Amino acid sequence: MKKWIIGTITMIVIAVGAVFGVTKLLNYIEEEEKSLKVQKVMDQQEKKVKEEKPQVSEDEIISTMHRMVHQKVKSSEKWGFIEMTNKEISSAKNAVESSTNFKYKSKLLSTLERWEKGDFSQTVEEHNFLWEIQGGDAFSLRMLSY
Repeated sequence: MKKWIIGTITMIVIAVGAVFGVTKLLNYIEEEEKSLKVQKVMDQQEKKVKEEKPQVSEDEIISTMHRMVHQKVKSSEKWGFIEMTNKEISSAKNAVESSTNFKYKSKLLSTLERWEKGDFSQTVEEHNFLWEIQGGDAFSLRMLSY
């Protein structure tokens, strides 16, 4: 009889332990699934925000490049100034590369690629090109600034 009681108690303890263990395991799996769903939603929202990042317009890029080129040309009047740093050049280049409908994309890219390499030998012509696109008069620069 003692063996029967000990056997029954052992079986009950094992059954309770198994139920407890299975319940814990199922709760853990459920929490992991919820966590994965939340992470997936967050990833999708992040991706959507990145995709919705407004593209810079061609006019804004041209204006930026025109203001950057002012430090390289000699002129009695300069309308705006942006320091021509590697960061500014790279930022403008990335915007042009990611554009889909820029009319002057190839010309802007070739200019920015030259600037990126430190080649400012065509800066006067580049300034005049940018100035004309912006509706500037026929005034043309003829000298680099030293």
